[in-house]
Amino acid sequence: MTTTTPEAVGTADAPFFPAPRSCPFSAPPRHTEFREAGGLHQVTIWDGSRHWLATRHADIRAVLAHPALSADVRNPDFPLVHSNQPEHEGGLFLRLDDPEHARLRQMLTKEFSVKRTRAMREKLLEITDELIDGMLAKGGPVDFIQDFALPLPSRAICLILGVPYEDHDLFQRHANAGTDLDVGHEERARLQHEAFAYYSALVERKRREPADDMISRLLADHTGPDGFALEMLPVLVGILVGAGHETTANMLGLGTVALLLNPDQRDRLRERPELARAPPRRCCATGASSPPTRGAWPWRTSRSAGTSYARARASSSR
Repeated sequence: MTTTTPEAVGTADAPFFPAPRSCPFSAPPRHTEFREAGGLHQVTIWDGSRHWLATRHADIRAVLAHPALSADVRNPDFPLVHSNQPEHEGGLFLRLDDPEHARLRQMLTKEFSVKRTRAMREKLLEITDELIDGMLAKGGPVDFIQDFALPLPSRAICLILGVPYEDHDLFQRHANAGTDLDVGHEERARLQHEAFAYYSALVERKRREPADDMISRLLADHTGPDGFALEMLPVLVGILVGAGHETTANMLGLGTVALLLNPDQRDRLRERPELARAPPRRCCATGASSPPTRGAWPWRTSRSAGTSYARARASSSR
């Protein structure tokens, strides 16, 4: 992977992206300036190429949904996050454009429907209570991230995928490796290889012994010429783990920090627990749910010409 410093590639009219943060829990000040100014702003990325940055909520939605813009990393004008990205991600489900992306996505949508989510509610509440009881039982300071924010989404994904209970610790270790910034490159690569081997074995187990879970239903209903290739299911499992685990864990942590920094809001929530539905939505609209890594940003490029867009999460619902 090629790396450069912001000073080496950024200029006054096209500063380096991503911009440095003054606070790990807030958007970079430069991105806030861009959002308040409105419009698109040209930035320079790691390889010295220039692209356009959208920071306002409406602009981001327009970029992500525009049919003339592509998520395909194999496009020669795509703003890559590293030089091997086309090799690693080319052709993956999350890097396809409509109508193929929409067709495959529709196969997954029902797994996350309101009906199916409500069916898991009691089990999710049971897991939540178990984790809270575990923190209380320690009788002193606890690590909220390690004891709650990371295991909760991990256990939820285990429930969705049908991961056997005896594999939960192994599964959580694989999931956590993707969020641990202290893990070195070689160790991360080893854990990713180990995780893929486990996902492959899990898919094979579900093929032999189907159950009432997402992997079994995908195998039964959505594999073959008109669905997901069988060999792609372990990759899809890895994508779902990354998408559902890291973002949820980060938002649980950031939401807790927001309540600690705003005691008046925290006290109001305690007094009126019926307001509990609003804070998660507000946190999602105003907070950055992913760590400041280059791979965290969804990117788009024009299908026909060399206009590329990098998207930063809006820190305002405007």
